[in-house]
Amino acid sequence: MIRLHRSLPAIAFAFGAIAAFSLIDVVATGGFRKRLRGDPPEVVVLGSAIGFLSAGTGVGSAALLADLVGTDVAWALGSLAATALYVIVLAGELMLAARIDPAKARERD
Repeated sequence: MIRLHRSLPAIAFAFGAIAAFSLIDVVATGGFRKRLRGDPPEVVVLGSAIGFLSAGTGVGSAALLADLVGTDVAWALGSLAATALYVIVLAGELMLAARIDPAKARERD
């Protein structure tokens, strides 16, 4: 049987991540008023090749918050920060990848 009080940190972690993705979606789409366009496959591949930056930033932020906060609240804050920073840094990686391949960047514009 699952004990709810032991599951609360994991539930808080999930809600933190969901909140971050939801907030980023609202901001990125201007309140769901505009549609997002995708990047060319070459840009996505190149951006993924440097994905360790976004993953490392996300994990590092969660670890830092766990040390600083030290309570069950760290689960929610850690996942919120990890998700938000991951997505933001990933967007930067994709923008960098598009700049590295200027022909692909011109196709997007």
